[in-house]
Amino acid sequence: MKILEVITSLSPGGGERFVVDLSNALCNSRNQIILLTLKENINSNNTFYKKELRKEVKYESLREKKFSIKTFYKLYNKIKEIQPDVVHFHLGCTFNMILPTILLYRFPLYVQTIHCRADKEGGQVGMLIRRMIYKLPLIKQITISPNNNLSYRQIYHKDSDSLIYNGREKPKAINIDEVQKEVNSYKQNQETIVVVHVARFHPLKNQRLLINSFNKLIQEKNNIILLIIGDGYDVGEGKYLQEISHKQIHFLGLKQNIGDYLRVSDAFILSSLSEAMPISLIEALSCKCIPLSTPVSGCKDIIKNRINGFLSKDFTEKSFINMLYDFINNYKNINKEQLYELYTNMFSINTCAKKYQNKFEQWIEK
Repeated sequence: MKILEVITSLSPGGGERFVVDLSNALCNSRNQIILLTLKENINSNNTFYKKELRKEVKYESLREKKFSIKTFYKLYNKIKEIQPDVVHFHLGCTFNMILPTILLYRFPLYVQTIHCRADKEGGQVGMLIRRMIYKLPLIKQITISPNNNLSYRQIYHKDSDSLIYNGREKPKAINIDEVQKEVNSYKQNQETIVVVHVARFHPLKNQRLLINSFNKLIQEKNNIILLIIGDGYDVGEGKYLQEISHKQIHFLGLKQNIGDYLRVSDAFILSSLSEAMPISLIEALSCKCIPLSTPVSGCKDIIKNRINGFLSKDFTEKSFINMLYDFINNYKNINKEQLYELYTNMFSINTCAKKYQNKFEQWIEK
């Protein structure tokens, strides 16, 4: 099969991370994989994951600086030129740009992975357009968690064509000894609990809850530190949160070696208001790092309280802090080997890629 993966860019993010991993995993003797981005700028983060692509994956880009009517035309021509058997596309902006091609060029099988809750994607106008398009047999939709699928059903009044959990290649250990030394320098002593948050600053990531809760936890003399990995904390509200953070909260910026930090941390934490199936959660499981989270989609599908992680009861600060205290008092009872077993059984990229391969073949045969 000739499979074309399409996404806006390869900037830091869960959907982008997933596309690179899936492209690598699907690239074998049975498939020819082309990854096409709409935007590319070597002076920005738009190519953040590009160097992780296997050399067998052909990479192309429309190199758009901004989207216009010309973008529709360029994408249409590129897909006709490639003539793929499958066009697999990701994220809302890509849907908007590829829609004319889906309507006009019906040769390939079009497959869309829904990476967020249906009620959080595209605004009211976008949702109206999707409701009309999804009634037609033009696109196969894949949801990525039970709650993700539930939101799809509630908005579009039907189930998706398939539910396939996201997968992730286990992050490689790159310079773990150096990272261990770095993290040790932040710790008060050997007993200090290390929690890591991996996400860019964004209102839906709800970092205000995260910072306020850890500030209180630290002020109450808990021997704990928080590491924050991601960009967007140097301007606006992100900068404000950095300014009000306790000195035991460390902002580390973007990192390519996320796996090293997960391996030397006791827990991984999310404070999000909305998720579907976070890639960062899967990374944490693969590195045997205990997950902590608000009760968002994906996380509440996977995390069983005090068994393989800790969930807050709701999104309030009181509930979030209670969850953190529950973690502090009980985290040593978590069997970390079971976290890795969960990853290998359900969330490895090879498991995920096999399911995509089977679905692509099944749908093409029909």
